[in-house]
Amino acid sequence: MAGPFSFNRQWKRADKIKRFLARNPDMPELQRVMWERHLQNIAWTPREYYMRYKMVYDGVKVLDIKYKDDIVEE
Repeated sequence: MAGPFSFNRQWKRADKIKRFLARNPDMPELQRVMWERHLQNIAWTPREYYMRYKMVYDGVKVLDIKYKDDIVEE
């Protein structure tokens, strides 16, 4: 789960992606595009961060698994 919004954490995420891209100039184009998209999609405001959180986790139900009782033995 995501924690509270932190500008510093978002900055660190962006910096890590930038360094990763710089270290891998021969990366396949499809991968480069994916990482550049991740970089562009970093939420820089609390509003944007929580809107994305809500989009991702709204409607996601946590399964209540009791492990031993719910495991079907064959």
